[in-house]
Parts: sequence; C-alpha cells; structure tokens
Amino acid sequence: IRLGLVYNISEKCLLTSEIEKDMNYTPTFRLGVEYEINEYLFLRMGLSFPDFEYAFGVGWKIKSLKIDFSSNYHTVLGYSPQLSLNYTIK
Repeated sequence: IRLGLVYNISEKCLLTSEIEKDMNYTPTFRLGVEYEINEYLFLRMGLSFPDFEYAFGVGWKIKSLKIDFSSNYHTVLGYSPQLSLNYTIK
C-alpha cells in the first residue's frame, strides 16, 4: 500500500512525501524536493527512511520531450543510475 502527498512550497519548488507498507516489511517513508531552475531544467533530491537511502537527479523538458537522469544510493547495492526518455504525442 502506498500513500503520497505533494505540496507546492512556491511556484518553482515542490515537496513530496510518501509512505509505503509491504505486508512482509516495515513501513518506508520518503521525502523529496523538486526545484525548477527555469522552464526547461529541474533539480530533484530525496531521502528514504528507515534505511537512509538518498537520490538525486536532473530533468530537462523541451516541448513534448522529457529527459531525466537520476541516481539513488542503496546501503547494500550502492549507486544505481537511471535514465528516462519521455515523448508525449498530442
């Protein structure tokens, strides 16, 4: 089960929170922030508890194309980089 909330701190800053509970594991809490540098560039970072995992990323948006790069750190697995491409057809 997952439950999340989003709060606009300002026009350019977004705060996210989430709790996730799997039947066989303790609950996981996540906090994240997204900051819009300009209309094309976004910075993101987040924390996850109780295992204290952290993530950071950057997003680029131009018209219908979105490119996101992120990496998170897991205490056992280390760094896991991710890249996503998203193109919206209207």
